[in-house]
Amino acid sequence: MTEIRLSCEEFNELLLLFNQRRVTREFFSFFFLQREPDTHAPLAVPFANLADGIRRFRGFAMLRFGNFRFAYRNLSKKSDWKDLIDTLKRGQRTQKRRS
Repeated sequence: MTEIRLSCEEFNELLLLFNQRRVTREFFSFFFLQREPDTHAPLAVPFANLADGIRRFRGFAMLRFGNFRFAYRNLSKKSDWKDLIDTLKRGQRTQKRRS
């Protein structure tokens, strides 16, 4: 039986169907693949593991930002791996000061 896999691009198309913002390759790699993005390798997660990535995001969101929406707005647009990791380490503490 063939395993169904979901790429970052396909994931973004699903998000658009639900009227949600798209995510960067870095976001997808961190939360769903749990590794740095490799520009030469396709980014795809087994469909059965999709819920694990969502739980991972929700855990980081609550611990670092206090809510899902604020975390999603900030993290989903991070296109630099180091910036994404730094933001996750800082969480909401520094985000509020910038506003």
